[in-house]
Amino acid sequence: MEKKLGLTPTERKYPRRNRKAVNYEERFLESSMEDTPRSRKRSKFAGNDSLSDGEIENGDISETKENEAEESETEEISEYEKLRLKNLEENRRMMIELGLLNPMKEKQVIRKIQKPKVKSKPKLQDTTAKTTPTKYSLRLREKASGKDVLLELFQESPTVTPDSKEEKNRIEEEVLPMSQDGESVDFLEGLKAILSQESSVSSTGSMDGLIQDMRQMQLTAVAKVNSSRIQGICVHPLESKLLVISGSTGGELSLWNVTEGEVVQFNPHKAPINCVTADKTDVSKVFSTSHDGTVRRADLNKSVFDLVYQTDEKSNFCHITWHEQIDSNTLMVAHGTGDVGVVDLRAKAVQNWYDCHPRSIRTIHLHPTQQQYFLSASGLGECKIWDLRNSKKHTDQFVSELTSPSKGRGLTSAFFSPNGSKIVSTCNDDYLRFYDTSDLANPKETHKVMHNNHTGRWLSVFKAVWHPRSSDLLFIGSMQKPNLIQLYSATGQLMRELKGEELTTICPVISLHPSLPVLVGGNSSGKAHLFTIPTISEQLVKNEEDDDSS
Repeated sequence: MEKKLGLTPTERKYPRRNRKAVNYEERFLESSMEDTPRSRKRSKFAGNDSLSDGEIENGDISETKENEAEESETEEISEYEKLRLKNLEENRRMMIELGLLNPMKEKQVIRKIQKPKVKSKPKLQDTTAKTTPTKYSLRLREKASGKDVLLELFQESPTVTPDSKEEKNRIEEEVLPMSQDGESVDFLEGLKAILSQESSVSSTGSMDGLIQDMRQMQLTAVAKVNSSRIQGICVHPLESKLLVISGSTGGELSLWNVTEGEVVQFNPHKAPINCVTADKTDVSKVFSTSHDGTVRRADLNKSVFDLVYQTDEKSNFCHITWHEQIDSNTLMVAHGTGDVGVVDLRAKAVQNWYDCHPRSIRTIHLHPTQQQYFLSASGLGECKIWDLRNSKKHTDQFVSELTSPSKGRGLTSAFFSPNGSKIVSTCNDDYLRFYDTSDLANPKETHKVMHNNHTGRWLSVFKAVWHPRSSDLLFIGSMQKPNLIQLYSATGQLMRELKGEELTTICPVISLHPSLPVLVGGNSSGKAHLFTIPTISEQLVKNEEDDDSS
């Protein structure tokens, strides 16, 4: 064989033009049918049956009959190449014997691997499958015990049919009698004798005496008055007896006779009671406003709850958020739609509407001295002054708007001071803001003070409350520790902190007696804490001793 210079040994033995790809796959398939090693070695050169053993060992290979034109050209296989092929064949044979390789299916397997993957179509969900009820924790459902809760969670949702009777979200009776058990009857009978003797509330005392009373106030009494969180509270204007009225998130209205140490509970509503006030013209009546869309007037002399107003239960926003009394026959009612309706209590219907805000109203307040004006605060941070004399059936024309950086951050309250010259607002941006309203058409912000107003979902919101006899003092709950109630001046200066060993929780809801130095705060566990001066607390202790001796 001619020797070629300038080429590597491999290139000399395997000229590029004479190389032919050996289909080892076919050779291996044929070799699997043979038994002897020599026959397997011959199978590498299928189609050349005339090769001798010496030719195979020396590496002299002639082309197959299909390539007879190149018969004269041969190539030698190096010792390395022969050894490599031998090792490949031995490895293959070993894999076949071990059952790791099936030569007959090799092509099919390789072809399957090389096939592109086809994405499977998503399976359609079975819309008829039954769903399991959503689980709620006991705390979210505000249940005190776990009775029957597990059973409720695993029960299937009942099928609603047109004929099925659903539980109503409100009590529909127009006249709802108060509970007539022995304790409540005795309690109400005792109140009737007192209410018949008092018809008006006196508001006397100098500024110096008022400040002195504020300095002497201390925690005097604590009572569990409601079974759930207190959301509305009121100190009744009675002077001969201390009476506290509170409304809870469960629609429960409670009366606490602090003087006698007695508590009775009623259920005139089925949703949170946001606002509780005593009738300004008749101390024997109490108004309560609830999220269930009803306003009721409790008549303590007749022992009934009269339904004086209700919203359309079919509407999307039928809840009521606040009320304000104008006179003996007229009530302003704030709605979750952002509207305020002026309700005639005799007709039990809205006479005028005011489109105050695009979203729910938090509080409304009538001007103390110019009662043709009222103030509204919304969850959007808007605070506006309105004129009741606008006799349109549906108006959105306001007198002025309080401008502040709090716009867009929810207001929780806004109230006029007792003489109407100031406004204080409580906002979720953690500020108390004070406004000068001597000119109602142009109110101006005068002071603001930082105050943590983020009470969270388990506490009622803070509402700063003016002292009923001073336009320079106001009270508000606090998130500070130890728990306390703060007294601020109208310039934002912290004047005093009311504390007590039994004040173990935060009191967001606050009310003051209109003429006596008495303050009460309600918490999320249904407890009421009463602060007063020593002379009144001594009288309370004396009354308790007299009751025990009798």
